[in-house]
Amino acid sequence: PVDLLTALLRHYPRAGMHFARVVAEKARGPRKDHPAEWMPSYGLSLATVALVPLWQGEDAPGERAWEHADLCAAVTDSLNALAPTKLLVKPEARELIGPDLLRRRNSMLKIKATRILGDIEENHPLVVYQAEEKYTWWTKLCIQQADCVLLVVDARRGVAPSEKLERHLARAHRAMGLRIEVAVVGPSGGACRALHAWSEARPWISQHHVLRPP
Repeated sequence: PVDLLTALLRHYPRAGMHFARVVAEKARGPRKDHPAEWMPSYGLSLATVALVPLWQGEDAPGERAWEHADLCAAVTDSLNALAPTKLLVKPEARELIGPDLLRRRNSMLKIKATRILGDIEENHPLVVYQAEEKYTWWTKLCIQQADCVLLVVDARRGVAPSEKLERHLARAHRAMGLRIEVAVVGPSGGACRALHAWSEARPWISQHHVLRPP
């Protein structure tokens, strides 16, 4: 009942959110454990991908954001060859969900956001979430919705993600088995030693990809 859920959210917000997620998963039916059942026409093992940039260096933040946007667009174009793919960015999500979620934090608004994003995912075989470099509300929401998180790093530099972001990723991996991979972007020659050391020290990273710019 809605009244029960509202009471749970008011007095026990974490328990209420967990209850809401369980109800939503039951309503949707099997998904992650039986990919062939929920996307039979494409045979894919995931439906949502979040690209999270981990840039480090002296470049202006605006330039890095532009590069990340171009990369997300290129990944979306490539995935379109497999199945119709939707690229979802923060401005569009904010317009759909409403600005209140950015100004106020409450569980009901989070449920509204999850429902709206779930509707988008239902209508598109693949969805690419373009996350932000900082650990923001939008980045957390992208990770929450993702079947796979792709951490985008520069091959020539090290990485310096926030401690909050790393804790969030590690917790999501432990609790939900979230698939987390690294995409190394840069010219031929391989990643720097600092990047190798950083990746090896994080057991929740399962795979690496190398992306060469044109």
